[in-house]
Amino acid sequence: MKKLALIGSLIVAAVFGVAQAQNTTVALGVNGAQASSINTGWIVPTTVTLTSATILVGTTPAAGQTFTFTLFDGANNHGSCTINNGSFSCTITPTSPSVAASQQIFIQSVFSATSGSSNIRYVVGYSS
Repeated sequence: MKKLALIGSLIVAAVFGVAQAQNTTVALGVNGAQASSINTGWIVPTTVTLTSATILVGTTPAAGQTFTFTLFDGANNHGSCTINNGSFSCTITPTSPSVAASQQIFIQSVFSATSGSSNIRYVVGYSS
């Protein structure tokens, strides 16, 4: 797994080095994919405004299946996007962009029942 944190640019990014399996849910953050969101996300140093999150996959989901991604800080949902068959990316535009200092930002990734597996790359942007 390769990690990148460009704090000066207020962008955080990571690559999940192992393919996520179909019919699974994982939390994506600074530590790649984890079964739980605990200690997974990026901790914001001060109150920030989320600008976007973009997710790219290496393999498109099977016909009629989806990969769904939701941006969170703690238990607060900031918006979702879905990748359908034939697509390889989606972008979340936060619906409630403010995040308090010391919160963890992470992306919940849900692969549907027979979607197939895929590697994931993701980036989250914010400003202070």
